[in-house]
Amino acid sequence: MINALSGIMKKMAGVMLIAMMLVTCCDVGGNLFGHPVLGSEELVSLLAALLIALSLPAAHQENAHIGVDLFYMKFPSATKRINDIILCVIRALFFELMAWECFKYAQDLKRIGQVSAILELPTYMILFAVAFGCAVLGIVIAVEMVTLMKMKPDAYHGRLPATLKSGGESREAKRDEKLSDREPHDDIGRGK
Repeated sequence: MINALSGIMKKMAGVMLIAMMLVTCCDVGGNLFGHPVLGSEELVSLLAALLIALSLPAAHQENAHIGVDLFYMKFPSATKRINDIILCVIRALFFELMAWECFKYAQDLKRIGQVSAILELPTYMILFAVAFGCAVLGIVIAVEMVTLMKMKPDAYHGRLPATLKSGGESREAKRDEKLSDREPHDDIGRGK
């Protein structure tokens, strides 16, 4: 169910990206004829906030974030698993706390009637969307943690690829398996 929700949010984020593009194109076209779109910068900024909030869970599931693993690849499987479980706990708690704080702040903005400067759009709605995106991301991370805890320590090679989270095999899993089997400097001296 959480994967379906994440997929829907990803599609909504795509709609926000298209909307940003259309607003920008209309503004540029309007500028050519001396009629720019009123509040286009503000609208694009609000759409960008929605885009980021809605794409967070899918980006995490697809491992679209940046990770530096200089030492991580040298850890044994059991150590990688324990490390990732601890990180999942920290990340899940962080994003659930962030969701709660955004939700409280959005309620405050709604109470005082805060609106955007030019278009006078209610800004609390954006914060509710950010809170929702963070809450869903926290749940996605918690599901990942449960999946990690159910795995056998020696079967884990580090970072669950997106399709393994849903039960399939992926290119990332095969690549990571090949990389973990190589010696650190296999390519040196072979002209690669």
